[in-house]
Amino acid sequence: MGEKGNAMTPERLATYPEYCDLVMKGGITSGVVYPAAVYSLHDKHKFRAIGGASAGAIAAGATAAAELGRDSGGFEKLNGLSTELTRDGFLQGLFQPAKPMRASFDLLFAIQRKKGKFQKAALVTSTLIRRFLGWGVVAVGVTAA
Repeated sequence: MGEKGNAMTPERLATYPEYCDLVMKGGITSGVVYPAAVYSLHDKHKFRAIGGASAGAIAAGATAAAELGRDSGGFEKLNGLSTELTRDGFLQGLFQPAKPMRASFDLLFAIQRKKGKFQKAALVTSTLIRRFLGWGVVAVGVTAA
């Protein structure tokens, strides 16, 4: 690169805090913790090469935007993103399933809120019985007739 525009010349690099390159992996849990982790690093580091996969790519984009808006509170806004992502109902509100899939969608989020394998299994079992027992009775009645 030449000396024009945003080229990182040795002189320009010397005026910045220590650089930090980030690669963020995917996974919803990772995506939720990345904003706070990046915020904790932003005072001592300037982010230069930022990348990621899946949820990490979203966090990388948010980090790049925060870096671009460093002087106008970009990292403070990024830090608030962790709070927003973990707010009850936020993720569920991002997706609107088709009507036939609504029950399955609600079940998945209900499972996520349960603690422990037994509670999750009990929820799935009771839901399946409620949803499909009626159809099972109809099927038995039709085949018996």
